[in-house]
Parts: sequence; C-alpha cells; structure tokens
Amino acid sequence: MLKRIVVGPPPPSSYTVTMTGAPESETRSFRPGMFIFGLVVFLFAASCGLLILSDLRGSMVAAVILLLILLAFASGGVLIMKLAWKLPEIEREQRLRKARYPGQPWRWRMDWEQGFATAEYLSKGRFRFGEHPGVPGGALHGRLETGGQTQPGERIEFTLECVSKAKMSRSNIVRVKWQAKTLATADGQGCDVTLPIPAGLPDYWTDETWGRQIYWRLIARGESGYEATFTVPVFKS
Repeated sequence: MLKRIVVGPPPPSSYTVTMTGAPESETRSFRPGMFIFGLVVFLFAASCGLLILSDLRGSMVAAVILLLILLAFASGGVLIMKLAWKLPEIEREQRLRKARYPGQPWRWRMDWEQGFATAEYLSKGRFRFGEHPGVPGGALHGRLETGGQTQPGERIEFTLECVSKAKMSRSNIVRVKWQAKTLATADGQGCDVTLPIPAGLPDYWTDETWGRQIYWRLIARGESGYEATFTVPVFKS
C-alpha cells in the first residue's frame, strides 16, 4: 500500500547541476586553524589542571569536579587536533573515490561506495540500495537493515524527502520541496521498500562555496519506537 504526499511544486530544472566538495584552497586553510584551536583548548585545560593540582585547597569535591570538567575540555581539544590531522587522509580518499567512479557521484561517499547509507545522529541501522541510486522519474529501491531492533510483522512508515538548505549569515533555511510516504512490513531484521520519485525533481548536490544544498532524506519509523534517518543518493543516472 503506497501513500504519497507532495509538498509544493517541483523545483526548477536549473537545480540539476551536481557540485560536491569544498574548494581545495579553502580546506587547506581550514586544517591548520582547526589544529591550532584544538591545541589551544588542550593547553588551556592542561594548564588549569596543573594549577589546581599544585595548590589543592578548599573543598576536595569541588576540585575533583573542576578537574573532570577540565579533563573533558582537554579531551575535546585532542579530538579536534586528531580530526584536523585526519582531514588530509579523508580528502585523499574522497579524491580516490571520484577517480574510481567518474560520473557516478552516488559512490563518492564512504558508505554509498559500499552500497548503503548509514543512519545519522543517534539512530542505528543501514539502508542498503545496492549499486543503483534513486532516480527522478523512477524510484528509490532498497532494504532497511535494523539489526533486530524491529519485530516480525511490525509496520514501518518510510518518508522520503527532497530538502533544500541555504546557509544565511546566522542560520540555515531548510525547506522540504517534496515528500512521499509508504508503509512496509518488517521481518524482524528489517524490510524492503520502494518509493516512486516523480520526474523533474533535482539531483542531490552541494555547493559549499555558497552554502547551498539539495539533499534527499529517508526517515523510517516503526510501531515499536524504532526511528532512523538516512541521507540517500538520488541522481539522474
């Protein structure tokens, strides 16, 4: 049984240009700044911690709480430095994927290359779509893998959305341009689903320079409380 809800008219065809990734000069200038910021956070927290340890006076409980807070800041600084250190490797892998799959942007993300989309935020699960992405004028086919978090016979509601995002000076403007829903029945480990996509809707694309993006979002909600959100590939192949 398929239920479709359409919100607003299809976007103009000029939105079909696919743009991925930030300019290399921008990411290169961002990495050292990110590393230095993490280093400053770590050194500040470590210095404060050493001062507290060298002069323990007053409430021991308060000192321990303060040390734990500083430890959290120090750990955050280390994580920021680690991420800045790994950025070149992440970018190199991105370039290699683009070289391996020219003209196939639905394989340019690490998870997409393996034929699935990973659940976002704190949700769990995978949406496996195989070698073919969703296609405007066709459909998005795939299987939700919940890892046993759903029950056999449980009804799962799927919502597929085409979302536009524009970065403003102090906030992001996010708008759902199109939406469709369908119901499927789980077998305990997940369920198969097909969502038709009308022709005329745009590809997934990102323009980091101007902070604009069109992306496709799949939301799965089960009767038992299971919920997961996936960014899925939709491209004119």
